Amino acid sequence: MPLRQPLSSWVWGVRLTDESTGTAVGFVTVDGDHRLVRFRGGRHTLSLVHAGPARTVTIEATGSRVCVGDLWLGPIAPSPAGPA
Repeated sequence: MPLRQPLSSWVWGVRLTDESTGTAVGFVTVDGDHRLVRFRGGRHTLSLVHAGPARTVTIEATGSRVCVGDLWLGPIAPSPAGPA
């Protein structure tokens, strides 16, 4: 899927929320940066780091049905502190 606005060359965080019917092996690709990932059954969040420009993101899975509910690509920053 093409991004609304291309991102320049930098170190970017990629985060997606997925729900899978079972364990599935797949790939998350950002502008040719091809990463092997494992989707686990149920709902989970997957985080990756991508270095370089970003214009497109492709998500592929084999073995089980995987639905992506949310995809975020942007600057890496620490998560705000929450309740312990």
